[in-house]
Amino acid sequence: MMRKLSGFHDAELIGVGWDPVDATLTLEFLSEGRKEKKVMKFSGVAEFRLVDFINQNVVHDIKILSGQDEVAESVTHFIKWMLTLSDRAEFSETKEIDDYVSKIKKGDILLCVLNPSWGCDAVVAAREYEVL
Repeated sequence: MMRKLSGFHDAELIGVGWDPVDATLTLEFLSEGRKEKKVMKFSGVAEFRLVDFINQNVVHDIKILSGQDEVAESVTHFIKWMLTLSDRAEFSETKEIDDYVSKIKKGDILLCVLNPSWGCDAVVAAREYEVL
């Protein structure tokens, strides 16, 4: 299923924290109007990619993709993007991409896609997430 998270449109991504020992990733946001902070914490992170983190990272939307309905080609597109460097060098093979798709279909992992209005793009593959 695909869920669009509410409360993040026009929020600003202001911080990123990565703990490779615990495989946790945190994304810190400031709400539109800069009144409230929210943190998304991902656990069991398998892989992630963030690009264009600048001094203003405005969120258009955040989608969580998991389960049977997400076998669409867009999931494969996001996985390929996540496993590619900015110079287009790929560090994955077709089997690895297929493994991610299979794990998403089974609900073993989820894919979080942050679409920006401006600034940082992000895709995170993780076991679970919570909003704090």
